[in-house]
Amino acid sequence: MHAVSGVYNGPLEEKRIIQMVSKLRMELSGEPTLGFAFSWSGYLDQDPSSLAELSDILTIYGHLQHLVVVGSSGTVGQGIENEGTASFSLLLIHNPNLKCQGVVLSPQMIETLDQKENWYSLFPFDSPEIKGFSVFADPINFPIEKFLKGLTQAYPHVPAWGGLTSGKENECSIYYNRRAVSGCLLLAFAGNIIFDVIVSQACRPIGEPYTITHADQNILYTLGRKTAYQALAKAFDSLTEQERLAVQGHLFIGLAVSEYLEEFKQGDFLIRNILGADPSTGAIAIGALPRVGQTVQYQLRDPHTAIVALQKSLEDEKLKWLSRGKIPSAVLQAICAGRGKTLFGTSSIDAQSIQKFFPGVAQAGFFANGEIGPTCGMNFLHGYSTSIAFLAED
Repeated sequence: MHAVSGVYNGPLEEKRIIQMVSKLRMELSGEPTLGFAFSWSGYLDQDPSSLAELSDILTIYGHLQHLVVVGSSGTVGQGIENEGTASFSLLLIHNPNLKCQGVVLSPQMIETLDQKENWYSLFPFDSPEIKGFSVFADPINFPIEKFLKGLTQAYPHVPAWGGLTSGKENECSIYYNRRAVSGCLLLAFAGNIIFDVIVSQACRPIGEPYTITHADQNILYTLGRKTAYQALAKAFDSLTEQERLAVQGHLFIGLAVSEYLEEFKQGDFLIRNILGADPSTGAIAIGALPRVGQTVQYQLRDPHTAIVALQKSLEDEKLKWLSRGKIPSAVLQAICAGRGKTLFGTSSIDAQSIQKFFPGVAQAGFFANGEIGPTCGMNFLHGYSTSIAFLAED
């Protein structure tokens, strides 16, 4: 397997795009099997057909069998993050032994996938052949968490990577093989491929973990013997004076992935937004549907924590590849739109970290409204994280 990547900057000009994709194709050791293009969604403001035309040009001049194009508020290249600027990144993969197939799923179709056999019928591969998935979905109209639960049940321990698009509302920002995608694109990888996915979060637990004792829809009323608000106040009191001054906009809640852990730490939670609080009733509204008996803990988003966590995850991943006697050929990266300059004050921290541990690896990705990746062997939608897929020939 061989992969190459590049970044295009500026207005979309057909001649320049052809030059770029032709150059990358010539750098490959063979004809491209698969391509990923992650494009700034602002191009759609200038021309609503811009992503469709980009998909056509890249497919034709890249000689691509499969091409995914995703619109985003920002793009990721080899050690580079372009936030809110005119650009697209392109990754081309040559692997003649790779089996790849994408399916488009509407929200209504998820209701029909209630049996494993229905999931298996989506692809022309035997279930054990599938090594990983890429998922790109509409952040507004697609039931992503229900979808991921069903996908994990049908394909346990098969990792998924991707995210919710952060493009323009009511404008198509996903294309697969030159066709617009409405809902969700599910891309399966089978055959001779290694597909590893890691997720690194920007939040750390604060205060204590609690068991939910009263909740209704997305409203938390009591955690243990305390109101949800009292528990939040206690978590706030556990912070240093400096942390309290900087806490505005950085407090979240974490829902435990597993109830069977003796001790909860960073990475053991699904991070969700706190939408509102009512001190008079003690209730807290959150961006999730928690259940009674579930463990939760308040979380603090912190740039230092995010950097250290990502470096530790990449360190562990590098050791895994060394034990295989291999190096990854390509990296795909989904970064939360709440990271980047917003979190770190500067750009490219997440993208550069990959090049630090895997220098020279072909890399591309996008800024997402929710990142998809595995935790404890199950695929989830994450927040304020970066999800990274490593690909190589098996």
